[in-house]
Amino acid sequence: MNNILIGIIIILILYISLNKIYSKYWNKGLSIGLHFDEACVTENDTAHLTEVITNRNFLPIPTLWVKFAVHRSLIFKDKENVSTSDKCYKNDIFSLLFYQKITKNLTFTASKRGFFRINDIDVVASNLFFSDSLVTAYPCDTSLIVYPKLTDYNRMLIPFRQIMGDITINRFCYEDPFEFSRIRPYTLGDSLKDINWKATARTDSLQTNVHAHTVKQGVTFIYNPELDGMLEDADLCEENIRILATLATMLTKEGIPFSFYTSAKDVITGDNSVLSTGAGKTHLNDFLRVLARIDLSAKRSDFDTYITGAMASFSSETNTIVFVSSSKNAETLKHLHMLRANRNHSVFWILPMYRSEFKSAPEVSDMFLWEVTY
Repeated sequence: MNNILIGIIIILILYISLNKIYSKYWNKGLSIGLHFDEACVTENDTAHLTEVITNRNFLPIPTLWVKFAVHRSLIFKDKENVSTSDKCYKNDIFSLLFYQKITKNLTFTASKRGFFRINDIDVVASNLFFSDSLVTAYPCDTSLIVYPKLTDYNRMLIPFRQIMGDITINRFCYEDPFEFSRIRPYTLGDSLKDINWKATARTDSLQTNVHAHTVKQGVTFIYNPELDGMLEDADLCEENIRILATLATMLTKEGIPFSFYTSAKDVITGDNSVLSTGAGKTHLNDFLRVLARIDLSAKRSDFDTYITGAMASFSSETNTIVFVSSSKNAETLKHLHMLRANRNHSVFWILPMYRSEFKSAPEVSDMFLWEVTY
C-alpha cells in the first residue's frame, strides 16, 4: 500500500514538474517562419509559400497548431485545414521531436492582382500530457506582388498600331551628336564642327559627319478609376488595369518610353499611383508593380481636380496620350476635351464596356471600344 502511495506521489510530482517546465520552456528555441518563394507573380499563376518550423529544444512538442491568414484570392491547392470567410485561414498541425526541423511547401494560385502580406503567425501547443494549451504569436513580414494578367494580344493590335502610327508620324526627332550614322560630302550650310578631317584628307574633298536621330516622343497613360454607376464593378476596373499592362508591354518591345498618371491610391504608401517617364524591361516591371499596388477600395482624390493638377507635369511634353476609362459621362468628355485642347498631344481613348452597353458609347474620334467578357 505504501509503495502504491509513493508511486502516486512520484507520478504527481513528475506531472506537476513537467507541466511547469513545459509552461516555462516549451517555446525556448522554437522558431516558426513563413516566406513566399517568389517576390512577384502574374495573376492566375501558381506560386508557393514555405513554412519552416524548428525546435531547438530538449522538449518535444506532441501537438503544434500553426495558424495564419492570407487574402482570400490566394487559393491553396490543398484544401485541408483551410477555411475561407473574409480571409483564407490556414491551420496546420505538426508534431515535433526535440531538435527537429520541418519544412512544408504550400502551393496556391494567385487569382487576383494585388499586394499581399502575412503579418503574424499564431501558435497553439500542447504539453506532454495534453493537459494545457500553450499559446504564443510570432511576427512575420513576407509579401507577394501579383501583377495584372495581360489581355488578348490580337484584340489589342488595332489600337496599338494606331497609337504607334501616331508616334511615328508626330515624333520629335533631333540629331544626337554621340550617335554616328555615316559620312557624306560637305554641302553649303553644314556645320564646320561636323567636318571629318581624316576623311577629307583621304579623299581630297571636304567630308562631313552625319549624326543619327533620336526619338524623344513617348506615351502618357492616364487612368480614370471612376465608374458611371453607383456600385463598383470589379470586372470593369480590373480590365482597365489589364489593358494598361498589355499596352505597356507592347510599347516596351518597341523601345517606346511611357509614363503613368491616375487618381487611384497606392495600397502601401497611400499616395497617388504615378510613374515618371522611362523605358526598358526594368521600367516595365516598375509599372507592373505600380498597377499591382493600386487600391481601388481606398478613398481617392476627385479625378477632375487631380487631372487638372497633373496636366502641369506633362503638358509641355510632346507625347501621345492614352486615356483609359470606363466612365463615359459628361465629366469624362470634359476631361477628354481638356486633354485634346493642348496641341502637343494626340489623345486616344480606350473605353472598356460590356457589349450590352455599346449603344450608349459616345461618338468621338480616336476612341476604341473594348468589350469586357467574363
